Amino acid sequence: MVFTTRSGLPLELRNLYRFGWIAVAAGPPRVRLHDTQHGCASLLFAAGFAPRVVMEILGHSQIAVTMNLLMARPTE
Repeated sequence: MVFTTRSGLPLELRNLYRFGWIAVAAGPPRVRLHDTQHGCASLLFAAGFAPRVVMEILGHSQIAVTMNLLMARPTE
């Protein structure tokens, strides 16, 4: 679970939508929660984690999905 309340319970969906409106009002670029998963994958790959480990962390059922993220990563 990524987002919880202060007491550790799951964040209610309606509160997540409120967060979206706050973010829009603040002015940063819009980022979907799914985009953060791609960012996490990029950081894990850059840190040297094995694709199988990244697959398990992200919850992918097939290694091909994870490898597509690796191939889509910009090279430095």
